[in-house]
Amino acid sequence: MTGAVKAACAAGVLTVLAGCSHAGWVKHSDERLVTLTHDTFGELRVESVNGSVHISEGEAGFARVEARLTGPDLDRLFDTAIVAERRGDGMFVGVEWAGGSRKNGEGCDFVITVPGATAVVVRTSNDEVIVDHVGESVDIKTSNDEVEVRGVPGAVRVATSNDHVLVQGAEGMVDVSTSNDEIYIELGAYASGPVNAATSNDGIELRVGPMFGGELKASTSNGRVRVYGDGVAVSDSGKRTRATLRFDRGGERSTLSTSNSDITVHVEE
Repeated sequence: MTGAVKAACAAGVLTVLAGCSHAGWVKHSDERLVTLTHDTFGELRVESVNGSVHISEGEAGFARVEARLTGPDLDRLFDTAIVAERRGDGMFVGVEWAGGSRKNGEGCDFVITVPGATAVVVRTSNDEVIVDHVGESVDIKTSNDEVEVRGVPGAVRVATSNDHVLVQGAEGMVDVSTSNDEIYIELGAYASGPVNAATSNDGIELRVGPMFGGELKASTSNGRVRVYGDGVAVSDSGKRTRATLRFDRGGERSTLSTSNSDITVHVEE
């Protein structure tokens, strides 16, 4: 089976363009394009391994999935299927590897545009994930690369390692973890929290608006906790490696934790 693709949608209409393949110095690659006609989706779930995932808002009426398979065996790539199908009221995107399982050195990158989704769930490894203004909530797990999430009005959950995390414009709760790199979180103007962020060996910067509430505990080592802005009472450990921030508004408890770097909180009007 050459350039295999498996796809389905509620309307029963799809367009498939099998891409080209070429050999590189280390790996072969095979590219696919799948388009599904549909207006909106419930949950969008994307599963891959050793590949990046980029998701953004697309034109009304169509979902578009670009996949790039990589691996040392070109024949196996040709016999691997890209899955893009409706599941319940949602959409699933993934890979069915030749022979039923992935082999060492194989991976798949996805670039996806959708007209909308109530939730976005991404599971991959060893590469970046970027979600731009899609989904009312986002849940991402990867490793060894960056995660960036922009313009999500609901909850944002991110877990990665060894690279940075950026969250901008979130209005719901934010829960972020990584290691050995920085975390930057800029909440939307009406976000009340909570925010929980943990990393190591790099800094955390949090920007909150006037609606943010509750108590925030920040702790670091070999760094300082720095707070800028009004509307918050700060008690600290003296050395400012630990601090508790109490906001004028009530709300759930938030936590920020790192090591060997600073934690900076900006309280904006």
